[in-house]
Amino acid sequence: MADPRTWERISAATGGWQVGPDGSLFKGGREIIPPRPSIRPRQTSFSEDMVDFASKYIPQTAAENIFGGRLYPKGDLLMQVAGPSGAAGVMPISAGIMSGGQAVKDAMRGDYASAAGNAAFSLLDAVGSGAMIKNAYKTARQSPELVELTNNAQNRAYFSKMLGEAQDSQGPIGLQVDVYPPEGYMNKTMIASPYGDAGFAITPEGEIASVVKHKNSKMKGFAGKALNYDKENGVFLNAFDTELTKLYSQNGFRPVSRTSFDEDLFRAEIGDEAVDAFMSANKKFNKGKPDVVFMVRDPEYNGPFANKFGGRRTDYMSAQEDLLREVERLGYKNR
Repeated sequence: MADPRTWERISAATGGWQVGPDGSLFKGGREIIPPRPSIRPRQTSFSEDMVDFASKYIPQTAAENIFGGRLYPKGDLLMQVAGPSGAAGVMPISAGIMSGGQAVKDAMRGDYASAAGNAAFSLLDAVGSGAMIKNAYKTARQSPELVELTNNAQNRAYFSKMLGEAQDSQGPIGLQVDVYPPEGYMNKTMIASPYGDAGFAITPEGEIASVVKHKNSKMKGFAGKALNYDKENGVFLNAFDTELTKLYSQNGFRPVSRTSFDEDLFRAEIGDEAVDAFMSANKKFNKGKPDVVFMVRDPEYNGPFANKFGGRRTDYMSAQEDLLREVERLGYKNR
């Protein structure tokens, strides 16, 4: 691979091409070539340094319990979240000390953004209270455990594969959900369960897409958690008029418009065998040809939670245009 300075000269000469510090190549802000493989020495954290120091005098597990690093893969959510931080990372005063120590390490290796963040956290932790810990515990036990993935080529490939496996596990019913190839998630927010068995995406325009959970997932109430994950930025969607529209309506999404099931298009996209299986699995919904319903998040909507609502349009684009007008009318910002 060429020296990075060579790439920089090429970028300057060709215009529009840019090279990232990790070797990735961009054209007009879009990644064309992902980062080149590299091996870098791992930087230890302040917490790890404290564990190494303390373990000379007390058992390793005890040091991890205090300063962080102990894993609780089968514990409850609080232990999974707070356990790796250790007691010193959870109690307010000592957490401030830990964040401050990490800020110093970050600054020493030139990571000033991270240093500033940890310095700020050290101040917040140092003025914390027992009430803050109590609220954190309550939130940890009641909030959905979902993770936003950094949008890069590797994560897009992982996310697409994960959703595809979840979709396949659902059989013909899974075909109600659109799962895209990795490039289809470019610029979308990708949210997944930490176990890799459920996920969904939110587009920059505000559409919630690819909501799917693996058949064997033990995550309860996933659809509601996905639909209400970001009420400001996840504000519209479309779905086949099956059990999905009732579920989405119950989570605050109002049917706006609908268009007929396009059997010919569906067969061209996924094949006759898959369409036959889909229609058989959904035979109680318009004889296996459910409409596509376009829905918007409406804070004033309280039902009715049933099928066949929303004005009929002759084609997909007309129905989508009706939906987007409702999105604008409801005043969602940045749309």
